[in-house]
Amino acid sequence: MKGWPSSKLYHYLAYKRPILFYPNDHDIMEKVLLDTETGIIPKDDSDLLSTLEAQYLFWKKGELAAVEPNNISSYTQRSRDEILAININKLN
Repeated sequence: MKGWPSSKLYHYLAYKRPILFYPNDHDIMEKVLLDTETGIIPKDDSDLLSTLEAQYLFWKKGELAAVEPNNISSYTQRSRDEILAININKLN
């Protein structure tokens, strides 16, 4: 559902593995995956198929490497809580 990212996304970020995201809704989940550089986002069905085939070949060779996410700390619960606290304080 647009505007409601799955909490699984934030759990998966901690694994430091590529996250396949298809179909793309061009919303919050895409933004997070691009910001953290953890996403594999196919453009269409044929791109999805070639991505899956490539990832399978990497897996067979034992080459499925971890990714080094950027900006991942900005998506932790602590970071989100700090943003919430700032916004609540603005209401006072």
